[in-house]
Amino acid sequence: MKRLILMLSTAVCLLSSCQNYLDLKPKNQTVVGTLEDVKLMMSSYLFSLTSSDGYPIYFNGVAMHFPYNRDAIASFTMYSDDLDMRRAIENSYGRKYEKEYYESTDWKSSIFSETIWNNFYLHIGYMNSVMKSLGELLGSYEQSDFEKIKGEALTIRAFYIFKLLQLFAPYDNNELGIPLNLDPEVIEGTKRLSQQEVYKRIIGDLTEALNYETANDTWNVFYNKDIIHALLAQVYTFKAESAAKEEKDWEEAEKHSDYIVQRYQLAQTADELKSVIRPGAAGVIKNPHCLLTLGWDITPRSNSYSFWGLPQYGTGQVVSPDLLATYTPGDYRPGLYFYVSEEDGVMYQKFEYVTWTLSDYITLFRVADMYLICAEANTRLNRPKGKELLETFKKSRITGFTTYNGNDVLDEIIRERRKEFCGEYDMRWLDMKRLKMAVSREGIDEKSQQVKTYKLESNDYRYALKIPIESELVYNKIPQNPGWN
Repeated sequence: MKRLILMLSTAVCLLSSCQNYLDLKPKNQTVVGTLEDVKLMMSSYLFSLTSSDGYPIYFNGVAMHFPYNRDAIASFTMYSDDLDMRRAIENSYGRKYEKEYYESTDWKSSIFSETIWNNFYLHIGYMNSVMKSLGELLGSYEQSDFEKIKGEALTIRAFYIFKLLQLFAPYDNNELGIPLNLDPEVIEGTKRLSQQEVYKRIIGDLTEALNYETANDTWNVFYNKDIIHALLAQVYTFKAESAAKEEKDWEEAEKHSDYIVQRYQLAQTADELKSVIRPGAAGVIKNPHCLLTLGWDITPRSNSYSFWGLPQYGTGQVVSPDLLATYTPGDYRPGLYFYVSEEDGVMYQKFEYVTWTLSDYITLFRVADMYLICAEANTRLNRPKGKELLETFKKSRITGFTTYNGNDVLDEIIRERRKEFCGEYDMRWLDMKRLKMAVSREGIDEKSQQVKTYKLESNDYRYALKIPIESELVYNKIPQNPGWN
């Protein structure tokens, strides 16, 4: 990873008058001198996660917003098997993503991979700068202030590092992790660490934050014990079947997910689930069934409804037929997630945007995810609790459900994950990767404009995204992921 030079300038509206702005000069010109400066660095960043285009924070000359916006979610959905790719760009809303579509039908999108790579490393660089500045003030502040700021930075950075590892590291090759430079003063590019080395950093940072004695403050977003437990549950789940796996991974996944299961209830009705997937307002949104939702009023691509369209007018994204077939009678999710049109088919209506108020949002660390992770971990550990949790989950989604009588509890848990999280950022794509799924689907060929069959093999090289050439490999001589050369 090439060095991210510390250059901060913001136009963040910190007060209602919008007159006070943060302006931190390059590191070699102005030293961050007080704890308040560092607090402002962090609070400005957190503000930027849910701010409009009018008040961004800049780092290295780039306006920073949360990386998983609707553009990324559209690409993840096109990479998954939850969409009818034959019809994804048949209307004006879908056609705004036409270029990404033709790259995604065969899972070879350079636009997608380069955007993800650059954005996540940009945010990691900012967190490095926050922690570097905080470290230079050692001894000049209360421990509680230190833990609130560093706990926030550690958790956010660990989340971004984990996402890069999930997306860009081949699942079966421990030696090919990701490059990782955590020192903003280091200029040289860095080699690809092994996946075990990267996981050690992720888990170490999260464990450090988890062990802090200071409670989170009202301004904290990611520094929250529940969120850290949830993130650790996700980390151990993905790690447990990878080339970096260790003996206790599933036990750790069970421990951290069970921490949430013991403290939170599942949504039990369509209205309760609707409050999770359609928050209705921008900002940092609290919900008893989702540990973190971020919403903002930026309109992607100058259109409040692309890529999902307006299903009631026949311009929505069409649901994959095999996904529809997984739902059983009594399940209230199809009525909430989908819109049925006799003329146009079954379309997604899972997400709801409010013009000028909520143009984009993402639900992170859903309680449902923790229940299903806990069920999967217990099942893989041959514990009866896995089936019990599966039944608890199905009772919360299917009217009249009593007992699961099938023979494959693990397969049913994975099926529930697909039914629950369809269309939600990277959930299905990463499940496909870690479970080494083979996929066959139809899409439109760009040259012939005819329907063509595309296949993704089990453990296919395309499950590890292509490392960008112009923004990374030109500067840092690390090996490209196998298959992309």
